[in-house]
Amino acid sequence: MWGRYLAARRLLSLSRTLNQKSWRWKSGSANEKALQYKIGERIHGFTVNQVTAVPELFLTAVKLSHENTGAKYLHVAREDSNNLFRFSF
Repeated sequence: MWGRYLAARRLLSLSRTLNQKSWRWKSGSANEKALQYKIGERIHGFTVNQVTAVPELFLTAVKLSHENTGAKYLHVAREDSNNLFRFSF
């Protein structure tokens, strides 16, 4: 899976070099920040359980759980202005 992510990063570099503009290739900084989280790291009362790069969708998924309530949270890091919020019981 990481091989695909690295291949996507190489394509991103190539597309920037060739000055091709595509909205999908703008997803860089949010993914890079999310990939820096370590399993077991604690952030604002949440514990990081899993960090997964999904290069096909140009995003990084971070699974977290809240320490006090046990609530589970899935953070999707992607450079996209369309934001969605949902919670369920």
